[in-house]
Amino acid sequence: MCKIVNPEDIIIGQFAEADTIERRRTLILKILASIGIHRPLKVLIATNCVGCGGEENQAMRLIPEMIKLGYEVEHLYYSAPHTLADKYKEKGIKSIFIDKGKLGKFIFQKKLTHFIRSNQFDIVHAFGGTATIYVRAGAVFAGTKLILAGSRNRTGPQGKASITINSLLNLFTPAWIINSSTNADGLQKLKFIKEKRFYVLPNALDMDGISLQPAEMDVDLKKWIGGRKIVAAVGRLCAVKNYDLYLDSAKLVHGFSPDSCFLIIGEPDCREEGAIFEKRLSKRIKEENLDSFIKLTGRIDNLETFYPHIDLLVSTSRSEGCPNVVLEAMRAAKPVVMTNSCDTRRIIREGENGYVVGLDDVKGMAQNIHNLLSSNQKRKQFGNISREIVEKNYSSANAAWTLAVIYLSEIKNQGRFN
Repeated sequence: MCKIVNPEDIIIGQFAEADTIERRRTLILKILASIGIHRPLKVLIATNCVGCGGEENQAMRLIPEMIKLGYEVEHLYYSAPHTLADKYKEKGIKSIFIDKGKLGKFIFQKKLTHFIRSNQFDIVHAFGGTATIYVRAGAVFAGTKLILAGSRNRTGPQGKASITINSLLNLFTPAWIINSSTNADGLQKLKFIKEKRFYVLPNALDMDGISLQPAEMDVDLKKWIGGRKIVAAVGRLCAVKNYDLYLDSAKLVHGFSPDSCFLIIGEPDCREEGAIFEKRLSKRIKEENLDSFIKLTGRIDNLETFYPHIDLLVSTSRSEGCPNVVLEAMRAAKPVVMTNSCDTRRIIREGENGYVVGLDDVKGMAQNIHNLLSSNQKRKQFGNISREIVEKNYSSANAAWTLAVIYLSEIKNQGRFN
């Protein structure tokens, strides 16, 4: 078994006293000097794309905070730009795109290796997905001193080739950074994993400048809702999100609470399977005459201004890391009902800000949704606790500090760099 490390356990002693950005920057420089590094660390954080997924959002939130701590951080991606490209620019993140699709795998890998070597990064952090193959391999070929891997998937790498390559690259990777302890389960199939350290770094959110006031709703959607209570599920349209459980539960709840409606907010997964799944979901809603109270909205921009409209959030996933959408709804002071799909004890205080049910428990899901819809006071009370949990435990500034400490700890384990 791998060794799971709670980063909070290493933020003690001299780290615990660093309670401001200035103190943290000073301490980082002091520790680096003690191991022979008299300059800021250069870090490359890599994701597959800049789409709407969890890892891309997390990289976008963490990198500016890491820069405030004195790190020189750049971002790299290699699949076509998507919904977050403009936001990366707005935040001033130096984001490099190397087009794998245009170059082909061999030329792409060669160019990637050259890029990493020529920039002399101290740390290359493959944040998740296929970056654990392409970017880790490029860092190995470039001779990078510290290579870290990441996983945000409970099932781990899929396919024989992926498992084999990830296993071999573990020989050059001392640690993985995961966003839920349950994500370690899927990595046990890899070779050379037993002696690796696994740091649990939950997802984090920007807290400043986030309003709890709703923005103006789309006219047609507002007309369809017609003043009913709103239950929402948010995420990519794909099989792992288990929206059939959502539909089955909605059917039961609507029988008890006809003044409720159910939204599925999101666009298809970018793979072909996503479009197929969307068609199947739409077909089921139509054939079972559910379209009077269940609606696929497609993508909604600026979700943080839409969350205040809803009454509660439901997550029916079979597998999650630390789901952004759940935290975002909690930040908007909303109660949550979710499946036991991840390290839920970190997120949900059972019976205080939400409920956790089994992966296929239709009746349990429906009952908990109905309980919350039936009490305005309970929804408000649960929502206030949700907001408190996020403010205390999931700010991007604190998550970046934790990541900075993980980097320092691993660099010290590598010995003197210079």
